Amino acid sequence: MEMNIYMKKLSKWNGYYLVTYILMLMAPLTGLVSDIAFANILLPFILIMESRCGYVVLLMAGYWVTECLPLPMTALMPIVLFPCLNILSIKDTCECYMNDLVMYFIGSQILAIAIEHSKLHLRVALKIMQVFGYTHKRLLAGTILATTFLSMWITSATATAMMVPIVLTILSELERVDIGKVFHNLRNPEDANSGPIPTKVTMAYLLGMAYAATFGGTATLFGTATNLVFKGIFEQVFLCAPKIGFDQWMLYSAPLAYANAFITWLYLIVMYFGEVEPNGHYASIDTIGSEGANTVKRVLKEKYDDLGKVTTHEVGVAITYITVVVLLLTRKPGFATGWVDIIPGRKIPESAPMILVLLLMFLIPRDLNFLNICSTDENKIPKAPSKSLIAWKLVETKIPWGLMFLLGAGVAMSQAIKKSGLAETLEKSMTPVQSLSAFDVLVIVCIIVGTITEVTPEIARANIMLPVVASMY
Repeated sequence: MEMNIYMKKLSKWNGYYLVTYILMLMAPLTGLVSDIAFANILLPFILIMESRCGYVVLLMAGYWVTECLPLPMTALMPIVLFPCLNILSIKDTCECYMNDLVMYFIGSQILAIAIEHSKLHLRVALKIMQVFGYTHKRLLAGTILATTFLSMWITSATATAMMVPIVLTILSELERVDIGKVFHNLRNPEDANSGPIPTKVTMAYLLGMAYAATFGGTATLFGTATNLVFKGIFEQVFLCAPKIGFDQWMLYSAPLAYANAFITWLYLIVMYFGEVEPNGHYASIDTIGSEGANTVKRVLKEKYDDLGKVTTHEVGVAITYITVVVLLLTRKPGFATGWVDIIPGRKIPESAPMILVLLLMFLIPRDLNFLNICSTDENKIPKAPSKSLIAWKLVETKIPWGLMFLLGAGVAMSQAIKKSGLAETLEKSMTPVQSLSAFDVLVIVCIIVGTITEVTPEIARANIMLPVVASMY
């Protein structure tokens, strides 16, 4: 009798087993037998609602960690599994992949591409470095500040990739005039894999730029994709909490980002510039003399002059970008009436001002040649249409479209955890953790996240950890 009841219960879930096995059959194509075993081990958990949701979450986490599938493709699993396992409807699941958050991400990426295309970021970086001075300590401070500022508006990788050649050129010029070295020449002719080792000065600059780019990415809401993942999951889980706006995020995070950048500068000049040992080997490393200062000044000036005069393209991009920032900061500042409150009866999404300005960027010409259309001089009449501030072909090739799926997956997972009852189950199972102080929980979470960072991409890590942590309270 009990066996018959059990068999009937299993037959009820035959459709769910079928879908899951279809998914597992894709795993051998990757050649990873462990992923098949992982999916089979978790299979019994799909018999009840919250376990089914936990099964999908664990399966996606395992696939993200092992990367047996491309990360964006793993992020699309909820579209198949959530409706088939009766966790979320197809409508609710797909809405997680195309919403205001995703449009916010797309808009921020196009703005960053426009800045890179106009080379406005390079001009700003060189000007900051020129202002700070020409000794190693001052130049390092300018480099860190410039990288931090740029990574607030463009991707951290782009900011770092742009700054490294500038700094290495400066150090190479100093080496050419016998003021310091860029690398120790330790190449072994008998070892093809051996190569030069960077000096302490070079290491200080490289580490400073790497850390500064990371700090700058935390300063704005669209500085890095994980910030938007947090925003999406937070607003999905805590529906009654106030929305996280661009101004609130920047007011909290920007001071921390620049404080971290300053601490990094202090650490580097202590550890690499011999500040602790006044009479040590590296005590005079910062003294490059007037000849060295003139060399640095000349290199920076040459780099800046290579950009030519400020173009209308740069001016147009700067104006439109400033317009976006002003609109986001004044949308609903909290201490005053925002422009969104002036328009009654309309619920304007956060991405709306950004998308509006982007539309203008595709309409505004990058130069003023079109003004000569009525010129009496035939040589001045433009022969072709004026190009806009940004071209769609550039957008197509440079936007990381896969991140859209990862953002949607995080929102879908958080919504499924809440609606399936898994959040309540996790909350009950974490009762001992809730008895700890907030500081202790923060330390534990930081250790866990810092550890799994070594083996998982940051956006996948955020998608895995944030819904779980949010369900604790």
